[in-house]
Amino acid sequence: MSSLSDNPDLASLPDLQADKLTAFQALGIAASKPLPNEETFLQLMEIIGRHYGWVKGRLISLRDTRIEGKHELNWVHPTKFDSDLHDQTWNNELVPIICRQRDGGIIFNHESEEGLELYFPERKPGIEAYVGVPLLVNGECSATVEFFAAETIADLPNELDVLTHGVALMGLVVERGDAQARLRESERRFRGLFDQSVQLIALLKPDGTVIDINNTALEFVPGEYDQIIGKKFWEASLWPPLVDGHLDLETAVQRAGDGQIIRFETSVTGKKSETVVLDLTIKAVRNEGGEAVLLVAEGREITKLHAALQELRQTEQKLGEAQRIANLGHWEYSFKDGQATYSDIVWELFALEPQVVQGSAEQFINRIYPDDLSDLQRAITRSIRTGRPFEHQFRFIRDDESIGMVYTAGNTVMDEAGMPLRMTGIIQDISGRRQLEDSLAQSVERLSGLNLIGQIVATSNDLPAIYQSILSVGRKLLNSDTMVLFLHEGAELYVAAVDEEDRLNLDGIRISEHDGVAGNVWRAKSAVWLTGEDCREQRSSRLAAATSYEPESIIGVPVQWQDQFLGVLEVTHEHDHAFGDGDVSMMQSIANWIAIAIGKITQHETLQRRLQESEEIAAIGRALSQTLEPQVILDMIVNSAHDLVPRSDWAVIHILRGRPERLDPAAFAGDVEDLSDYVIDRNEGIAGLAIDEGRVINVGDTRIDPRSSTYARSTGLRSLLVAPIQSRNRALGTVSLHCMLPNAFTVEDERLLTILAAQAGLSIENTQLFDSQRRARLVAEMQRERLRVLADRIVTAQEEERLRISRELHDEAGQALTSLKISLDLIRSGLPPGLDTLNDRLADLANLTGNTMETLRTLAHDLRPPGLDAFGLNVALEGLCHDFAARTQLSVHYSGRDVPGLSTTTALSIYRFAQEALTNIAKHAEPQQVELNLTKEDKAMKLVIADDGKGFIIDQDSRVSNGIGLMSMQERIDLVGGSLEIVTAPNEGVRLTAVVPIESQ
Repeated sequence: MSSLSDNPDLASLPDLQADKLTAFQALGIAASKPLPNEETFLQLMEIIGRHYGWVKGRLISLRDTRIEGKHELNWVHPTKFDSDLHDQTWNNELVPIICRQRDGGIIFNHESEEGLELYFPERKPGIEAYVGVPLLVNGECSATVEFFAAETIADLPNELDVLTHGVALMGLVVERGDAQARLRESERRFRGLFDQSVQLIALLKPDGTVIDINNTALEFVPGEYDQIIGKKFWEASLWPPLVDGHLDLETAVQRAGDGQIIRFETSVTGKKSETVVLDLTIKAVRNEGGEAVLLVAEGREITKLHAALQELRQTEQKLGEAQRIANLGHWEYSFKDGQATYSDIVWELFALEPQVVQGSAEQFINRIYPDDLSDLQRAITRSIRTGRPFEHQFRFIRDDESIGMVYTAGNTVMDEAGMPLRMTGIIQDISGRRQLEDSLAQSVERLSGLNLIGQIVATSNDLPAIYQSILSVGRKLLNSDTMVLFLHEGAELYVAAVDEEDRLNLDGIRISEHDGVAGNVWRAKSAVWLTGEDCREQRSSRLAAATSYEPESIIGVPVQWQDQFLGVLEVTHEHDHAFGDGDVSMMQSIANWIAIAIGKITQHETLQRRLQESEEIAAIGRALSQTLEPQVILDMIVNSAHDLVPRSDWAVIHILRGRPERLDPAAFAGDVEDLSDYVIDRNEGIAGLAIDEGRVINVGDTRIDPRSSTYARSTGLRSLLVAPIQSRNRALGTVSLHCMLPNAFTVEDERLLTILAAQAGLSIENTQLFDSQRRARLVAEMQRERLRVLADRIVTAQEEERLRISRELHDEAGQALTSLKISLDLIRSGLPPGLDTLNDRLADLANLTGNTMETLRTLAHDLRPPGLDAFGLNVALEGLCHDFAARTQLSVHYSGRDVPGLSTTTALSIYRFAQEALTNIAKHAEPQQVELNLTKEDKAMKLVIADDGKGFIIDQDSRVSNGIGLMSMQERIDLVGGSLEIVTAPNEGVRLTAVVPIESQ
């Protein structure tokens, strides 16, 4: 059992029974120690018992009060308890009666009431009174605290303040432990989200020191977690030392702290020795004042996208090489800004300098043979008007005035409104090569088509439009009747796009992945070229039934993106000799561009969705830190869920409420007006199952799933995705997505909904935690106000007593000593000659009397400085410094200003604080110089006292161990609601800074 003697902070206090303030102080110290609840409760009971002189006490627990599983704690007075009283028993029938006394307790006295005899008929001699009070935790009675007394307990106002205050502190100890446990759980959840993020995240101090890094980043970092934390970002070998080849990493971090967002790509080696490409960003998090408080280095792996772009660049390089070999160039003209761009071959062909005519078509027009210009302009105008490609041959004038001939072809790209957006084309020198015109025309056309296809893929994110454009260009390049794109889904191939000579109505048709020519290509994962009877035999019966068209030539090639087969591209013609050897490779090139388009847009959509998810989750995170209104957060979460999942018709959050518990709609979004009747029983349907199993549930079709609720079937709902909202394994509700189409939701949707459900749980949990903390703060504020009023009374009483003693010393003792000195001087003057020895003794006695009078005057002045009441704190402190310098012969410099509005209590406390500080300096510091400075700052007053003495080592955890003087000064400042800062070190002097609010006076 712990006692006051075991605690040095409490054992050094004065007699607890004589001083209520000291008892309050002892209770506060005991409650603030990080001890097990059992030891804390026993120390609090001992302080209460010793203060009142009671002989025996106990705490009996009604529920979990965190006393290590014990139901009852007992205490006895170490000196007043008689051994004969050990057998005195308690009456448990009083426990529920005490719990009903929420605003106080019950007191039984032997002299005035019959309760003691009624509830304790076998009372031992020496037990004269009984008292019991409830111990409240979060407003509920969790235990009772009872005491026996050997004397009558007075039922007077404030008589039981120490008892009620101590029991209230016991409740706060329990609530404090609960709050700390909830805080640890919240921190654990944040760490889980941080470490499970798919992004690479490193948190840095503004100076670049790494303070944290998540598990995803560790996959791409050489070394372990502990080897990285605490190092500078550029020293931790996280990424290569150069950014973009010119900006070193240290400078990049500094610029990020200055407000720049640093982004770059780099290649790193993962822990499995594989090379990956990362897209990295460094940006600053700022406080409300605009100061950078944190740097966030985040990134994502873009290895596949980087490889696709590299492949595209290689293809463009090959195309450039092919153009140079064929003396073929390309050009592009923008209708938006009137600017034209040309490849190097075009500049060389017309013998023009790019820096002279860059962006203008005028110089090229001047080189065209005048007789051919009008025909070329008509061809271009027709293409602009119709949007169809054009081709033309025309003559041009070289630098040496000779005539050359070129072939050009182009196409006008329209915007969504049908207006010309830009024109692209190719140009080739065909001078002296007319005999090869047909073959070159085909090569140019195909290269132009591939270039056009590449530009379409690079500049558009509309996948259906890209399909249609590529198939339109491809069909013309191959002079075919139809070109069809099949994409694979499930066990079927469906027509995703078609370009055809006649309307064959093939859109949307689905065939088995084993059916027809497309099925053969899908199974073989290689190209198939069929003619004649083979086409009729192997053609899909489903396609044959849909149209009367019978092709005689069919080429099919697989559409493959990296290692994934996506579908089949098929081209047909009604003649069996329509295609040649080069057409298969051409088809494969077109299929490759389709695969690149699918891969690019799929990755783009994935990145866009992840970015949108991150922004939405970040917005919810910011809202969690800015508001404690759960409805605001729930509305944000349900709208985010609906917006981020495009297949969601509507989303709803249900919260468990009532007895028995039911899931009531709390927030919803989407194509629904009222969900007030969407109430689900606790164990009903998919929602109840998700809560019971604690996991997300994805239902593809509610019509065939027996677990679905009646409400889901009655509304025509098909797809349902439900995630439980939990907090510390306690079910709070659900968040769900709904769609009228079957199989609408994916694994990605499950992941997103799980994250949003966790944030909803955090919102509800934060609200509950805030309510608990608000109640605790209210109780603490009330206790602080009571202590402040009591302290004010104590200071007033002390100063009144000091004033009385000062006056008595000055008026009575001072006058008596004055009379004594005068008498001694008269006796000396009346002595006859020859009594020199006696005369000297009388002179010494007169001097001693004078010194004693001076000491009394100083003591009277220190007890109550007369200048404080008459002239204020500033003048009083100046006089104190003057007297101190005169007595100690130290150099004292004082600077100050008048501080109006100070109460007498505050002024006296500050004066006594300064008086005691100067006394300590004279006793211990051995200084050469002392400085005091009194200032007013906003709504506070500040007094700084500094010396250049020898200083000392201060224990920040316990100022009591540094001397009674420091503790006394701290208490004086605390009494008036101020704060005290002590800065010292050996041989560096001491600096005391006291700040006291003025508005509180």
